[in-house]
Amino acid sequence: MRLIEKYGGTHHGYFVPGGAPPSAPFSFPGVGEDGPDNIGIALFSFPSDESYQQYRSEVSNDPECIAITKVRDKTECFTKYERTFVRAVTRD
Repeated sequence: MRLIEKYGGTHHGYFVPGGAPPSAPFSFPGVGEDGPDNIGIALFSFPSDESYQQYRSEVSNDPECIAITKVRDKTECFTKYERTFVRAVTRD
């Protein structure tokens, strides 16, 4: 979180699966299924594509990032890493 914010982004938090109440129906009956229980999501944003690109180019040389990467490599705390780019949908 600190690194995202240090380089001008907003970290919206980490999200992990949490037990849904047994009575939680799907919003659209007959459509959908429960998702996996072993996925965590880190959600963050940057004010522009340019600021995100600047973060990407600078963070790899940051001593804190280098240290965190070594911990990740040593502990293998996650086995897969995916990125998905999303944008907010405006309300009319």
